[in-house]
Amino acid sequence: MICCFTGLSVQDFFLFRTNVGKMKSDDVKRDLRSLYYRKEEYWMDRIGFSKKEELTEEEKRAALRDALNNAYLALKEKGYSAIDQLTGFVLKDDDSYLTTHNKARSRLAAFDMEEIVEELLISYFKDL
Repeated sequence: MICCFTGLSVQDFFLFRTNVGKMKSDDVKRDLRSLYYRKEEYWMDRIGFSKKEELTEEEKRAALRDALNNAYLALKEKGYSAIDQLTGFVLKDDDSYLTTHNKARSRLAAFDMEEIVEELLISYFKDL
């Protein structure tokens, strides 16, 4: 049986709910993200969409750079200190530091934090 809200089996959903109290907040955030993506995949399958083709490594890096630039500009447009907000996002792995303006939050949430930090370091050291 599938839970209509999450697209998960009822057993998986209740297993997640019973373990939440035992987890650290970072683990809960990671599991909630995985629940969200599993739900999205379930509904995409239900309505007949297929997953996008695998992107090459360079295409992934270009998409990540674009998402970072979009987040920076969106934060600036909303009047925030973009560097401070992005620093908080990277250090705490908390997307509440990002604005939803121009879909900045959702675009960066599609990437793992390791990928984001790696891209930032590559960009920094490439210019030296």
